[in-house]
Amino acid sequence: MRTQRCPLLMAIAANTFDIASVYLYQVFLITYAVQYLHIEHAVILDALLITAGVQFIVHPVAARAAKRLGDESRFLQLSLLWCIVAP
Repeated sequence: MRTQRCPLLMAIAANTFDIASVYLYQVFLITYAVQYLHIEHAVILDALLITAGVQFIVHPVAARAAKRLGDESRFLQLSLLWCIVAP
């Protein structure tokens, strides 16, 4: 762990940014959809629940793909593509 401080700190920062951005996105989505698009709260919350379920399934699949690919740049490209397809 002493020799890997920089990658560890980068991973912590990336994870913190990821979690904060998801919470901000969800709050904005709920507010915008209810106030401006006049969609019911329940519909938006159901959509967020389905999204969370998909992400719960995709994370282990992505981890297995990363282990199998072994190439970090290729894995990051695939991760970016997945983020664009299923935000």
